[in-house]
Amino acid sequence: MGRNIKILRKQKRLSVQNLANLAGLSKTRLTEIENGQHEARPDEIEKIAAALNVTVDDLKYRERKFKI
Repeated sequence: MGRNIKILRKQKRLSVQNLANLAGLSKTRLTEIENGQHEARPDEIEKIAAALNVTVDDLKYRERKFKI
């Protein structure tokens, strides 16, 4: 899921700090999630999905070929 978050963030031309602000997370926490160092909690997943304007399923389950 972290990989999908990072790809979508870059697609939308958001910095880590911008997405973290939109999702109400710290930059450090978002970086840890994107890099697979920590699992996102369900509430964090919902906030990130909302900030990226995608569904939770898009973050979790979709095996898509994203273009960066």
